[in-house]
Amino acid sequence: MSAALREIVVLKMADRPGGLDELLKSLVAAGVNFTNAYGRVVNEGGSAFFMIDVQDIPDARTKIGRVGLEIIADESVYGV
Repeated sequence: MSAALREIVVLKMADRPGGLDELLKSLVAAGVNFTNAYGRVVNEGGSAFFMIDVQDIPDARTKIGRVGLEIIADESVYGV
């Protein structure tokens, strides 16, 4: 069994109906393509994390910033 450690981008997402849809529409508008994604609820009914695996992290961060999405800092992700 093999494993690989990869850098990912973690975004804040509303934990409510339509939260994922809104986030994905913003990612499409930003022109961000990802190869894999995972979600995690942080506090029920409040917020969630949406983790995406992208080829070019710096480019994705720039594009995501342009559409006003919140990128979560590593310390916040690993501290939960």
